[in-house]
Amino acid sequence: MVPLVIVVLLILILVVAWALFRAVNPPHRYTMLAADNVSGMKSTKLYSPTYGLVGKPDELRLTTHAETIPVEVKSKVKAPRTPYKSHALQVSAYCLLIEEQTGVAPPYGLLVYGDGTEWRIHWTSTARQELLKVMGEMRGPYTGCTTATQAKCFHCHYREICDGARSVGV
Repeated sequence: MVPLVIVVLLILILVVAWALFRAVNPPHRYTMLAADNVSGMKSTKLYSPTYGLVGKPDELRLTTHAETIPVEVKSKVKAPRTPYKSHALQVSAYCLLIEEQTGVAPPYGLLVYGDGTEWRIHWTSTARQELLKVMGEMRGPYTGCTTATQAKCFHCHYREICDGARSVGV
């Protein structure tokens, strides 16, 4: 009789442990920003249903003022004189995701290049407008504004279906 009680208790403990694990680690694809993902920790995917945007910064840092700062590391790139526009837009997208999920806009995001140079990408209303403008352009039909070249098109994943790539023989 005693061994049966022990087996039942072990099963009960396993069920409770599994329930607690599921409560801490939900089975859905995207997780909300949580305090344990911050302060120099690797981050999880962030998702915005409002903007149809998904992103995963390399790191999230918590400032002394409890602000969540996204960090994007470009380890194979030597720092330019000014940050590349596409890199700055990527950091801005992380700021938008953090703002939507936490309700608090980060004052800036960090862009770190391979040589250790850090750039603060300030999250301002101007940065928001620029990001939303670019996102709108990306979601619109191709207008042919970008000039296709063999160098640009050779490594592009869309070259098989793009008229521009065909026009330059790629």
